[in-house]
Amino acid sequence: FIIAVFGMTLVWPPEGTASEKDKIVIGAIEKVIIMPWHIELPARIDSGAARTSLDARDLKIEGKEVVFSLPAQYGGKRLRLPVKGWQQVKSSHGTTKRPLVEIDVCVGAKLITVTANLIDRSQMSYPIIIGRDILAKGFVVDVAKPAPTPPACPDGDRK
Repeated sequence: FIIAVFGMTLVWPPEGTASEKDKIVIGAIEKVIIMPWHIELPARIDSGAARTSLDARDLKIEGKEVVFSLPAQYGGKRLRLPVKGWQQVKSSHGTTKRPLVEIDVCVGAKLITVTANLIDRSQMSYPIIIGRDILAKGFVVDVAKPAPTPPACPDGDRK
């Protein structure tokens, strides 16, 4: 809808955001698919994380690309992607500089292109953290939701 306030016209919801009726309800833990490789991973939904973070084992920077492996229990696929930038991340263990890559993630029925940071998450329970960068694309988190929403993205349906 459109609102006129002090001579300005506002459109709600803002362009590019989902209206309430279009939002997908997801739980605290979901299954996601990394495309185009069709790799299914369990994901922790973290509204406190600004950016999505992916488990990257044996990470090496080669020029303007990053080479890494996904965890063995999820196929151990070796990936080579262009580095899109770097992110300083503060945690309880100090500050780290992480490479950023662009990946396509299928969450529910949405295929979303996101810039994710890479870090070895071998000591963590989940190989991927879904942050607000994805949640803002039309998701509502219900921590009481009992079962994951099965990912079901058509290949070309990017949001």
